[in-house]
Amino acid sequence: MIDYSLFPITFQQIVIFLTVVQEGGFARAGSKLHITQSAISKNISRLENALELDLFSRTTREVTLTPAGKKLAESWSPLVQEFSRVHKQAMSMQEENEIQLNVGLVHTSHPRKYIGETINRFRIHNPDINLLIKFHNIQDLETNMLNGMYDLIVMPDFERFWAIDNNLSFRWIARSNAYVILSEKHPLAKYRELYMKDLIDYIFAVPSYLSNNSYIRDLNERFDPLGKLPKTVSTFESAHDMQFLFSSVNPELLFVDAYIDPPENEGILKIPVVDQENGMICIWNPSHMRKPLHRLLKSIP
Repeated sequence: MIDYSLFPITFQQIVIFLTVVQEGGFARAGSKLHITQSAISKNISRLENALELDLFSRTTREVTLTPAGKKLAESWSPLVQEFSRVHKQAMSMQEENEIQLNVGLVHTSHPRKYIGETINRFRIHNPDINLLIKFHNIQDLETNMLNGMYDLIVMPDFERFWAIDNNLSFRWIARSNAYVILSEKHPLAKYRELYMKDLIDYIFAVPSYLSNNSYIRDLNERFDPLGKLPKTVSTFESAHDMQFLFSSVNPELLFVDAYIDPPENEGILKIPVVDQENGMICIWNPSHMRKPLHRLLKSIP
């Protein structure tokens, strides 16, 4: 039978009490729990009042356990550890029963080219898992990934820098030749294929809507073997602007992958850069790994 005389006691007070014991003082316990020493003292006083026991003998120099405090600390410590262990087990059980995976894709990409077969294969072999796919721009995908809204996002490979900066894991999902998009009146438009050295003297359009500099970091890395830095200029504020950017005489190039959905305007060309590869990567939070996500990752060739 439950002893309701302990009803006023909170789990937080017990954890604070045990932390004071473990750390050897109120100040160190506050530092450990990231709360003030005053808050530690108030919680201990409330716990002592609720128990009608003195837990600590206080002097100006030190705080020591009373015999009653020592008895409770010895008994409560393994119980709290067991609470934590069982909670982790319950979380694991819930994760196994959660049968929905949230996947985010870039809305300017062509998913059938890089993930379509993987999705179809996964759904056939995992009918118990609901694979929910949504499309967003890169900024929203980044924000929602960090907020835990997505289990997995698929991004252009230059976003590997963002993944690394945020302690996220990534792997390739598709790669091919890199491409440049340009106006049919651009000086390079006469070539059927290009090399990185052919691009040295030309200006690259950089999407100004990106919240990080991963795109430029990727370009810098590609130009580094040539001993050059790319010439860049921010020329469009949204992916929608791309349909107008290269529709007239324009001196700029846009470095892209094979999976982007380019604007279908006349006068726009997409030429392969045959000595460069890029593509799409999937990104996930390794600390949020669940069995359904592990199964999805295993299905990616």
